[in-house]
Amino acid sequence: MQIISKSGLKDWLFTQIASDSQLKHWLNKIQDMVLIDVLTHESFQKQHIPNAINVPFDNNPNFVDEVAGGVESKDQYIVVYCHNTQCHLSRKAASKLENAGYTSVWVFEEGLENWFDQSMGYIAA
Repeated sequence: MQIISKSGLKDWLFTQIASDSQLKHWLNKIQDMVLIDVLTHESFQKQHIPNAINVPFDNNPNFVDEVAGGVESKDQYIVVYCHNTQCHLSRKAASKLENAGYTSVWVFEEGLENWFDQSMGYIAA
């Protein structure tokens, strides 16, 4: 069952939302989950969640193709995140992936800012 977004934005009604506790659990338990930071390369170099890969979404016409290069199948768990709840890049990225046929796409809507604020661990350059 998909969870309706907290913000109620009509374009993203079917996006699945991952909580910080879900994401932490998945990072420890799901070996083939792909965590995607959709922020810029510069942001990723400064700080990112452990085990994340960087596929910038904004102004990237090759986003779906780049994601395809990093996943084994369209059924693989994919979690995308950006900076915080005010940043909608992760929702847009998830929607684009869902429209491309990916079946298990989740948004960590609290984003990098919450992960860092909760001291859950991060990678800094």
